[in-house]
Amino acid sequence: EDELAQKSQFFPFFTKKYLFSNHHQFDILIDGKNFSSTEHFLFYEKAMKLGDASLADKILNAPTAAKAKRLGESQPWDKTKLGSWYQFAYEKLFTANNVKYDTYADLRKALFQTAPLTLVEASPYDTYWGVGLHADDPKIHDSNQWLGENKFGSLLTKLRNQMMSHDIYLPEVEALKDGATSTPIQSKGKKRLLDNNSPNVATKRAP
Repeated sequence: EDELAQKSQFFPFFTKKYLFSNHHQFDILIDGKNFSSTEHFLFYEKAMKLGDASLADKILNAPTAAKAKRLGESQPWDKTKLGSWYQFAYEKLFTANNVKYDTYADLRKALFQTAPLTLVEASPYDTYWGVGLHADDPKIHDSNQWLGENKFGSLLTKLRNQMMSHDIYLPEVEALKDGATSTPIQSKGKKRLLDNNSPNVATKRAP
């Protein structure tokens, strides 16, 4: 299994212990509001789209991403009036993760270090955002055996590739090629406050 992972074209991740998770808490500033995680932003935006400002405020102040998600999922999404939930969620997650990696240089470095592998959300429970497999399942290294679509893993891979090709990040990309010190992929579990509270570049790029 270790040999298979070493030869793999994929980088599996799952749960908030990984910096790439939407549930890992890093403050991000978007449109003047501070969100504790990308998950907070997604469900805040959902509540606002539903016209429920009270719910949105509760989500904004939720102590954890899991709580923000539970609050956000308490109200149904009417696709006949609002369109596809998955398309809405994809766009909001792309925006939030764009800001996240633009704001934190160490997280951006960790993301860039996964290149050229395809990021894979190794959720055994989610067959849309993830692949329906555990990270330690040997089948995760063969996309033909995935049970899910890996939409979030694909989103992060697309974002990473776009950022790495952007002029402002080229020095960082070149530094990685020169063997700069690695950044831990897994988190130590502490919430991070903003390094840079003016992430201007990220908010201008569309998916």
